[in-house]
Amino acid sequence: MKRILVFLSFILVSQAAFAAHYQVGVAKTNITPKKHQRAEVCMGGYGAPFEKCGLTDVNDRLSSRTLAISDKDTTMIITALDAPGISKAIIEKIKRRAQRRFGLSPDHVFIAATHSHAGPDLQGVWGGASDEYENYVVRKVIRSMRRALRNQEPALIYTSTTVAPVENRRGHAVVDESVNILDIVSRHDRERIATLVNMSAHPTIIPAENTAYSAGYIHYLREAVEDELGGITVFVNGVVGDAQAVTNELRGIDIAQEYGERVGERIVDAIAHCQRVRGDLAIRTTTLTHPVTNPLILGGIQAGLIDLALNENGHVTTTFSYFNFGHDVQGVTFPGEALSRLAIPIKDSLTGDVNFFFGLTNDTLGYFLPSDEFLQIEGRTTEESASLDPFIGDAAKQTLITLIQQ
Repeated sequence: MKRILVFLSFILVSQAAFAAHYQVGVAKTNITPKKHQRAEVCMGGYGAPFEKCGLTDVNDRLSSRTLAISDKDTTMIITALDAPGISKAIIEKIKRRAQRRFGLSPDHVFIAATHSHAGPDLQGVWGGASDEYENYVVRKVIRSMRRALRNQEPALIYTSTTVAPVENRRGHAVVDESVNILDIVSRHDRERIATLVNMSAHPTIIPAENTAYSAGYIHYLREAVEDELGGITVFVNGVVGDAQAVTNELRGIDIAQEYGERVGERIVDAIAHCQRVRGDLAIRTTTLTHPVTNPLILGGIQAGLIDLALNENGHVTTTFSYFNFGHDVQGVTFPGEALSRLAIPIKDSLTGDVNFFFGLTNDTLGYFLPSDEFLQIEGRTTEESASLDPFIGDAAKQTLITLIQQ
């Protein structure tokens, strides 16, 4: 009997040591351009530069949403902005301030764009935004980080997964239809703190002729989850390079609403069958330096339309991260729009019960294609025209898989 009690005590102590104690906080803040700022802000996502500048209409408020997760010795910040993309200069400014004010390691701060095609152009590709508005966004993001850190409380983290109606717009059979979820509740009263949603579907249901600021289907998805569960929903896009929502080719605000609400319902249903996340939080980061050879990109840089820093050899340097919560949850960050045939093998190399892929995170470097797919689809070069180089996708894939396997 004594041996049994000793054995049970050992099991309980081991389980207690294995179950990490998380502190989690969340915050959101409005980043919709103010009325006086809109004259010098261009909407990004569609068309040629300067086609959509000075717009005044707003369909739904744009936001910056921050999730702060800590265990005993590591803090991760995830901030998602409703914008098509974010320049490296803005991201670095946010990271420097976060390090100076909160002591956060830049490698542990993940700044993502939801990729809304009706958000402000924070890259410069479609005409950009004024310094005033860019600085306004930076201040708002830092404010959301400060509130999220201050709001941290003991929390339980659960994970679950479902699927969304997604198809490959380049005609391939392969696409990432998974919707991966972190559901976070207070350890004290089980009230919901936040829900993180990571999925792959280009936010292009709102058509190119739209002139009202919007987060697209993402707004309605977040609203549906929050209305049902409470807390704040943070959306991070996934393998969006060639993934699009299945809407039977219908487009419009009403179609975006229907799609967002439908996926939101699936997320709520999936959370009813979640599993608890255990284990310490760990983060690893690496860099890739690669040549930029696309003449369209180089011309945009020279014209001052694209905010992209190259070294003296015409190379760009970007970062990739791997994170995990014990063995249950693993994930990677990716600095652009990865195509399915490139990204799904990366996800397959992860071994968690639920695996995350944060696209357009900590950089916005356009499309990443596998080299054997470059210029191989007749009549479609959208992704190739916004790729830095035919081989940057292969290099990114190898960099991430090496990082995962360390």
